Order: sequence, then structure tokens, then C-alpha cells
Amino acid sequence: MRFWVIAGCAALAAGCGSEDKSFRRYMPQAETARQALDAALRAWKEGRPPGEVEEGPPKICLVDNCRRPEQTLERYTILGEAPGEGPRCFAVRLVLHNPEEEQRVRFVVFGLDPLWVYRYEDFEMMIHWQCGRDEGEGKTARSPD
Repeated sequence: MRFWVIAGCAALAAGCGSEDKSFRRYMPQAETARQALDAALRAWKEGRPPGEVEEGPPKICLVDNCRRPEQTLERYTILGEAPGEGPRCFAVRLVLHNPEEEQRVRFVVFGLDPLWVYRYEDFEMMIHWQCGRDEGEGKTARSPD
């Protein structure tokens, strides 16, 4: 009996050690990430706001707080993977209208289902737990009355 208890504990310990607990387990394959980014940018080009993209499975969610509401996406080119703090980071050339502008930006794609597509600036704010500029400003601690 003692042998089986020890063998069971050893098997459990070996199984627990093999699980990847890092962010890599939430990193999609490069082609899957590229397809999610393409779907998110295509939705923007079609005039849809950030949020859930009507594609999938898996579900795709776009977070882009840098976008101006009146500015539309005329065309885009995914230039390829780029360095960055995120799991899968892509460089993208955006051609915008109203006002006319060309930007080179980065997007980060991570997750399994849903796949999250973040503008790089939004991703950095999220991973560093930063809030909007106005949050916390002018607030002072009050003592209870």
C-alpha cells in the first residue's frame, strides 16, 4: 500500500511540473495571431468600432483606445512580427482618412479563445496597471466623519 501512495505522489508531482505556467501557454501560433489581427483591422476598415469582432471561432476582441472616433481606416498592411513586450507583436502600416495620415504602429495578439488584439500602447498600459490620465488626480484621502 505504501508503495502505491508514494508512486501516486511521484506521478502527480511529475505531471504538475510539466505544465507551462508562463504566458507562453496563451501565445497563439504566428499564423493564428496574424489572422486575428487581419480580422480586427478588416472590421475597422468596414467601419466597426473596437470590441468584439464578428469572426471566429475563436472569438476576437480588439482594444484600441488610440483611435480617433471620426478617423477611418482606408487601408492597412501587416508588415510582419516585430519586437515588443507582448507575446505576439506585429508592425502595421495604417493609411487613415479624416484627417489624412499614415501611421506605423504595433499590435499585440494573445490569448486562446478569445484572442485579444491590443494596440501596443493599450497593451503597455494594461500590463503596467496604468489608468487614464485623469484617474486619481485631485483625489485626497478623507477621514471618516
